[in-house]
Amino acid sequence: MSRFLGLPPIIVAGMTPTTVSWDFVTATMDAGYHIELSGGGYFNSLMMTDAITKIEKAIPAGRGISVNLIYVNPRAMAWQIPLIGKLRSEGVPIEGLTIGAGVPSMEVAQEYIETLGLKHISFKPGSVDAIQSVINIARANPHFPIMLQWTGGRGGGHHSFEDFHQPILQMYGRIRRQENIILVAGSGFGGVDDTYPYITGEWAKKYGYPPMPFDGCLFGSRMMVAKEAHTSNDVKEAIVAAPGLEDSDWEQTYKGPAGGVLTVRSEMGEPMHKLATRGVRFWAEMDQKVFSLPKQKRVTELNRNKDYIIKKLNDDYQKVWFGRNKEGNAVDLADMTPAGSTTPTPSSSVTTFIVSRSD
Repeated sequence: MSRFLGLPPIIVAGMTPTTVSWDFVTATMDAGYHIELSGGGYFNSLMMTDAITKIEKAIPAGRGISVNLIYVNPRAMAWQIPLIGKLRSEGVPIEGLTIGAGVPSMEVAQEYIETLGLKHISFKPGSVDAIQSVINIARANPHFPIMLQWTGGRGGGHHSFEDFHQPILQMYGRIRRQENIILVAGSGFGGVDDTYPYITGEWAKKYGYPPMPFDGCLFGSRMMVAKEAHTSNDVKEAIVAAPGLEDSDWEQTYKGPAGGVLTVRSEMGEPMHKLATRGVRFWAEMDQKVFSLPKQKRVTELNRNKDYIIKKLNDDYQKVWFGRNKEGNAVDLADMTPAGSTTPTPSSSVTTFIVSRSD
């Protein structure tokens, strides 16, 4: 990876919202590292074009921009891919594309490689079958650099439910036979002791295998506490204060709070690890009681528990129930009037934030 990019073997992963901020991206690039601008935080082409233009003007000469897009969001992909092609044709130095939360078909991947004018493309497979799909794409394009970013389930950001190590132990030989694949490890990394064994390959020895080095490592949640990140100071302190878990115990977060972390479902139905705040615990409760139901049954369940849900929103969540009359009672929006209603004022500040959502 260092030989290809000419940079240290570390990637700052595309994460919503952390790497949505163009100035955080440029600060990381100024420091000499590779980073992905997260497309997950942009909702129209004007916003995204403005951010990419600002990055282009601020970064060192000769450096290229990489963009991370969320494949399971087809509405965004429908305008973001054409935008990248348009900007690239205009000379904007977009050199890399990362496809998160799903590996596209061979035909779609081939179109990206052949039409967007990129220097490299990255995929984030979530299973052994998806790893094989990336290998197949690389085999069909033997002279085009393909990054395979593997995080497994402990990364949490729309990627996988899988163990981190077993799929790599199983597929390492196949991956390495494809010389144009750059293999990158992610999820939970951030220090010398936990990162270096994956660069040297020593991690594999404890499983009875010879060394299996990765070409680089992916940093995600750790970057949320960086000085330049827009994360609030209170949130940074909460992240640092979370005790965390040993690698072998991370799946406990699927069952309940563990190590200060809880796994919930994103709006796209994928797992995300979050700090176990009151708001996130309520989110997990809603996952279990409402969002797990068939869609046609959810409204009935919401109405049946309406008073309880409104109280939990107002007490524990950062997005409170909007409707409230002048007596302070919750009402439906249709019952609010200019004379008899006021907008709500939260009684307390509750923060819900993502611990790791690398896109």
